[in-house]
Amino acid sequence: MEKNISKHINIEAFNIALSDKEQTIDLFEFPGQYAEYNTIEPGQFEGEHWFGHVKHKKTAVNAMRGDKLMEGYTVAAMIKIDVEGSENRVVNGLAGYLSKNDIVVVMEFVSEQRSNKNHILADILLSELGYNAFRILPGGEPERISVSTNRYVDSTGLASDNIVYKKDFM
Repeated sequence: MEKNISKHINIEAFNIALSDKEQTIDLFEFPGQYAEYNTIEPGQFEGEHWFGHVKHKKTAVNAMRGDKLMEGYTVAAMIKIDVEGSENRVVNGLAGYLSKNDIVVVMEFVSEQRSNKNHILADILLSELGYNAFRILPGGEPERISVSTNRYVDSTGLASDNIVYKKDFM
């Protein structure tokens, strides 16, 4: 990741887990092609064909609230959330910051087939904080989602989609 952002002075990466409280959490790390499923919520993958056969490494990591992380910063322009089933914890931990600031949030939202209960909870909280959900059209323009985000993602036939949340597009 550092290599990818090194040419952009306006991007900062943090090597820390965000959650809804300060705590030590277990991160389940999967090898090779399964690394994209690294998570603190491994139960969501129990129904996957690979889950019982792939060995994971469990690592204790420190987590903190996003509100606390952002205390020393002016307003961020965008926050990307892709945390494999812990989206609700991250959004809960950022709720104070998000309520006071107009920030674009981009969140991976998975389909119902991939156990999306925590994505739905995050989506609800973002809505309560005044955020609207948008999809990105092929040309790059945002379009407000007119049905529930869950229903929209399921209608795409994709396993997941990145949803843009914004308080108001001008």
